[in-house]
Amino acid sequence: MAKIKMDGIVEHLQVQLQGAMRDVIKEMKLANVTDKDLYVSFKKAVNARCGAWEQVPDSFVDEGY
Repeated sequence: MAKIKMDGIVEHLQVQLQGAMRDVIKEMKLANVTDKDLYVSFKKAVNARCGAWEQVPDSFVDEGY
């Protein structure tokens, strides 16, 4: 098993996650919610539900990349 630092991963993938959330907003027709507001709420939820470090299967980590 490998460990990942959740807040670092979320922060590193911020652009991709905000884009994905923008797509969800469009799909769900949540016109009054901005992608930035959704992302901030998402980060809070991740921090509330995940530990600072989470274990993930080694198959999800590519050390040689």
